[in-house]
Amino acid sequence: MANVIKTSYGEGGAQLTPGASGTPSLATVLRGIAGDLAALRTAHTALTAKMDLDPTIVATDWASTCDPVAMTTVKG
Repeated sequence: MANVIKTSYGEGGAQLTPGASGTPSLATVLRGIAGDLAALRTAHTALTAKMDLDPTIVATDWASTCDPVAMTTVKG
């Protein structure tokens, strides 16, 4: 389920600390963002690997030059 982040998110301290009122909580939002970034990284890495194996693409070595570094933020 998508987390809707309204422009009023966090007003008055709501949703910013554990036990605060409102949903989604800040922790939920951050875990969702980390998951989205991980999925994008995985898809990007798969695409560059496929490009390296495609004989119709003249340039090679896409994976080593274009893949992002390891994730520093992960869900826990």
